Amino acid sequence: MELLSGYAKLLQQKREENDTASARLKNGVSKLKECADAVDILKADLAIMVKDANEKAATAGGISETVSHEKAIVEFENEKANEEAIKVSERSERAFWKTRILATKCAKWLQT
Repeated sequence: MELLSGYAKLLQQKREENDTASARLKNGVSKLKECADAVDILKADLAIMVKDANEKAATAGGISETVSHEKAIVEFENEKANEEAIKVSERSERAFWKTRILATKCAKWLQT
């Protein structure tokens, strides 16, 4: 009878341990499912973010190309303007010296 009583206690103890382990396992599985659901939501959000980022990158690439093209035009026009400024400066200097020479000639002519 003692042996049976001992087995009954042991059986009760093992059932409690199994129930505790089972509850912990169910809790763990529940947490894993919650995490899996959260990961699925994050994956969906990430897919949307990646799509938006790709669209923005494409737009930025187009803007960059336009800016590069316009920059090249501005540099070309700036170079032309600098060349023209040099020509104007040279003409201005020639005109200054011609005016000076003519003024000197006029002054001599008026003196005679």
